Amino acid sequence: DNPFIEKGALRVGFVLESGGYGLWVHLSCWRVPSRIWMGLPDPSKCRDAKQFLAACERMNQLTLCGVEELTPGQRRMFVKYLMSKKHWTFGGAAEKVKRRGGEARGSGGGQQEATETNAGSSGNATEGSSTDAGSSLVVAAPSFV
Repeated sequence: DNPFIEKGALRVGFVLESGGYGLWVHLSCWRVPSRIWMGLPDPSKCRDAKQFLAACERMNQLTLCGVEELTPGQRRMFVKYLMSKKHWTFGGAAEKVKRRGGEARGSGGGQQEATETNAGSSGNATEGSSTDAGSSLVVAAPSFV
């Protein structure tokens, strides 16, 4: 694979503490962190792309930015990517996701975790581990970067 992101390709990165953007990866190389997928519908129960897009819009400016800037075709591509658990960290298994206190998410109340997810910092775009920087994930349209 080409290590450079081609001009015009969808990419995902972070808003850094400095206010800039960085740590960009190809959309196809991105592992959807638990901070994002915990706020999405379960793809095994819901195949409605509009519900996934609505979930992304609810996360706007909290854990996920830039979705509203994508063209309709780019949004469809992004949502289709999100709708596959094979792209999710831990395969979408909530019980494998650790809270900051060290216990697995599956051992507590599920709804509280989804709310906590939408209000917290984002996960690492490549590994799915949490960051303490408080940065948001950014999905970028080609003209954005």
